[in-house]
Amino acid sequence: MTDIDCSDDTKSPAMAFEIRFELLANPGRAVVFPCDSGGRIVEEALSPRARSNLVRVSELVGRDYAYPVIGRTRPIRDMAR
Repeated sequence: MTDIDCSDDTKSPAMAFEIRFELLANPGRAVVFPCDSGGRIVEEALSPRARSNLVRVSELVGRDYAYPVIGRTRPIRDMAR
């Protein structure tokens, strides 16, 4: 997933974006995919399993998953909190 093309001015990993689909039944748990600042996902850069998960999650938005939220990718140290 290192070949994600972000449309932001910088290609720095620290400036990458993610799209988060939070589980409605378990807030705080989410399925996350790399994207650009507009929420566009480069599907060709995803593994086959991630592409399959993206299709599944997209079909379940509003039922099992919240509508997606786009934000800057969090540093690893923030994810442990």
